[in-house]
This record gives sequence, structure tokens and C-alpha cells, in this order.
Amino acid sequence: MSALSLDAIDDLEMQLQRTLRRVDPNPVFVNRLQNRLVEPRFEVEKSADTVFVPVALIMGVVFGLLIFLITRLFRQG
Repeated sequence: MSALSLDAIDDLEMQLQRTLRRVDPNPVFVNRLQNRLVEPRFEVEKSADTVFVPVALIMGVVFGLLIFLITRLFRQG
């Protein structure tokens, strides 16, 4: 890098220090966040089986009703 670009970077850093206020994060928040990121939490995920069972039951009932109604229509007519 040239001396001009280093001077421009230094000037920019000084300008940013003058215009922006310093951030002092809450140590309790930072520690809690670090613990959550470092230590994995075990969460139970819903498997596809929990969704499949109700859908299969509903489809079975609907299919059974359709067969019942179709056979009833053919017996009457």
C-alpha cells in the first residue's frame, strides 16, 4: 500500500472515532451468548412420523367413506 492510502485509512479511522460512540456490551449478555454458541443445546425435533400418522388416519377414513358411498349407490340403482 502506498503512504497516501495509509494516511487516508488513518484519517478515516480518526473520523470514525470522533463521530461514533464507543460500544460497551453488557458482559452478562455476552457471556450468555457465548455459552449458547459454544455449548450445543439438544432439542427434540418432530419427526415425519408424527405428521404421517394423522394424515394416514384421515385419508383412511375418507377412502373408507368413499368406498361405502360408492357401494351404496350401486346397490340402490
